[in-house]
Amino acid sequence: MTESLPRVLVVDDDQDLAQHLARLVAQHGFAADVASSGAEALARIEQGGVDVILSDIRMPGFNGLDVLAAVRRLDLDVPVLLMTGEPTLDSAMMAVEDRAFRYLTKPLSRTHLVPALERAVEQGKLDRARRAALAATTGKS
Repeated sequence: MTESLPRVLVVDDDQDLAQHLARLVAQHGFAADVASSGAEALARIEQGGVDVILSDIRMPGFNGLDVLAAVRRLDLDVPVLLMTGEPTLDSAMMAVEDRAFRYLTKPLSRTHLVPALERAVEQGKLDRARRAALAATTGKS
């Protein structure tokens, strides 16, 4: 039985950038999906099967920080990497508070992004295994 590729959901309202990032991650051993808004991302996340989320922070309406907060209400173990072209102390602090896996600044470099995604996949696996073990031994998840 072969293991499926880790699924990365790329969330950005800039379709060209989102498609570029999806191609980039696909070239490095990930399956990539694209969502063009925070609301679309949340709908995909609720369907399940997402291993890592790579989301822009600045999007109209439901932004990347909103996506992160919603993901944390649904699943504590899905790693979320936030990216921004306009980093601020406030957004970085909010990202830390909601357990973002990484806070990345644009332009993204392949040499930084790919290893961060690889570490995020591994951390997600560890977190899910830890939660499953806890549930098996204590009856709590």
